[in-house]
Amino acid sequence: MITLTASVRNSLPRVTYVKYSDWILTTCLLYVFGALAEFAIINFHDSLETRKQEKLKNKLRNIDMERGVSLKQEYKNMI
Repeated sequence: MITLTASVRNSLPRVTYVKYSDWILTTCLLYVFGALAEFAIINFHDSLETRKQEKLKNKLRNIDMERGVSLKQEYKNMI
């Protein structure tokens, strides 16, 4: 993108105002970096959700194991 912008500037005459091609190339550059930022934000959010789900699964697994141990002890006491 930067090379394209430089080549367009070199091929056109020098002026003091912003050309339409500068606006188009700047917009394209913003879209590219916007897509990159969107990907990073979504990926970060998804990893947070995954970590939360893993923590919840581990907590539930630990609770089930504790209950399983106590149920086994109760069953042995009944026999």
